[in-house]
Amino acid sequence: MEDQGVSLSKVIRDQQGDLEARAAATVVVAAVGPLPVALLVLSDAVKAESADVLRVLQERGMECWMITGDSRRVATALAQRLGLPLSRVVAEATPAIKVHMIQQLRQQHSTTQHAHAHRTGLLKQLKHWWLWRREQQKCPCVAMVGDGINDSPALAEADVGIAIGAGADIAAQSADMILMKDSLTDVLVALDISTR
Repeated sequence: MEDQGVSLSKVIRDQQGDLEARAAATVVVAAVGPLPVALLVLSDAVKAESADVLRVLQERGMECWMITGDSRRVATALAQRLGLPLSRVVAEATPAIKVHMIQQLRQQHSTTQHAHAHRTGLLKQLKHWWLWRREQQKCPCVAMVGDGINDSPALAEADVGIAIGAGADIAAQSADMILMKDSLTDVLVALDISTR
């Protein structure tokens, strides 16, 4: 805002930070001329089943990650609500960073003989990335679920890219699998089917 001639006091910055942490949402400042006049809260609704799906994936031995373009404060608040360790949260991620994270997760657990990965599924919660990594005997598999334009490169890079049906067309075109309903429980269904 300063580059636009709008000066933000410490009080406004503190209120902005508090709102981001409490609401797990991005908070922007609206100004008229040089005067800040409002704080606007922007957020995606967290799917009701998100925490349960995440818990089930973790109980099945999958390592879940959240990679999001949201600020660190927003990502931290979401992770705490969903029971995700903060060590598995990457905030302010660009599409290139998301791709790099998938490559890094795959590389961390790859073996010297990289066998074909079993194509299995994972989890996503609107505009936020849930990433899981499951070690198998010969090869880890990295799956990614996404719904937005910024998710497309990472969906294409993952061993298994899963698009949410209600998301952007480009995400669906980049994915290996499309969940037709807008329910994260279908990730568990897809995983169950893929392991039969």
